[in-house]
Amino acid sequence: MDDLIRMLDECLLLLEEGAATPDECLARYPERADELYPLLEIALEVRRVPQPAPSPTAFAAGRRRMLETLAEKKRRQAVSPRPLRRYAEGLAALLGMRERRAPALQLALAAALALVLLTVGGLYLLPHLGRAVAQAATLTETNGVVEILPAGSDTWQPASTGERVEAGDRIRTGPLSTGTLVFFDGSVTRLEAGTE
Repeated sequence: MDDLIRMLDECLLLLEEGAATPDECLARYPERADELYPLLEIALEVRRVPQPAPSPTAFAAGRRRMLETLAEKKRRQAVSPRPLRRYAEGLAALLGMRERRAPALQLALAAALALVLLTVGGLYLLPHLGRAVAQAATLTETNGVVEILPAGSDTWQPASTGERVEAGDRIRTGPLSTGTLVFFDGSVTRLEAGTE
C-alpha cells in the first residue's frame, strides 16, 4: 500500500508540473496501473473543480467583524491592565452588573470575595485546630517479663497486654521475653528479649 501511495504522489507531482500525461504516468508503473488509474482520475476531477471564492460582501463583513473584535480586545487591555481589576470586571459581568463600575465598588467587591473565601477556609480548618495528634502506642502482646517506666517516674512497673504507652515512657523486656507495640499511625514494633 505504501508503494501505491508513493507512486500516486509521484504521478500527481508530474501531472501538476506538466512533466507527464496520465497515460505516461500509468506507463511508468504498469504492474499497478489498474490501481493507479481510478485514483489519478479522481485526483484530476477534483483539481478541475473551481475553487470557491467568497463574495465581496461576505469578505467585507468578515473583515469588519475581525477588526471590531481586535479593537475591542485592545480596548479591554488598555482599560484593565491589572489582574485584580480584570477579575473584578469578569465577576461583575457574571453577576449582571454594568461593565464600568466605580473603583470603590470594585474594591469592595474584591474585599467581600476575599472575606467569603477566608471564612469558608476557616470553617473548614476549624475542626482541625487545637487537635493534637495522640502520640501513643498500645502494647498488644507480651510474653515473659515486660516492664514500663512511665515518664517522670523512677520505678519500673509490670506491663500487661492492652496497656497504653505514652510519649516519653520507657519499655524493657527481660530474658526470653517479647512484646509488640502498635503505634498511633498503625506502625508495629516488635521488642525482642533483653531490649530497653
